[in-house]
Amino acid sequence: MKDFKQLIVILSSLIGYEKGSLHNWRVGLIAGLLAERLIPEMVSYVYYGGLLHDL
Repeated sequence: MKDFKQLIVILSSLIGYEKGSLHNWRVGLIAGLLAERLIPEMVSYVYYGGLLHDL
């Protein structure tokens, strides 16, 4: 599972690098913070979904 999480982070970094911004990281962070309040059992899924939302 650790390798899968690292792959998601790498893909998100490549997307952000191509766009020249940290947009994916901001979306992942905000989505994760919202999930902590609304659906705490799904925080990691929501966070990684935010990182990859532009794919």
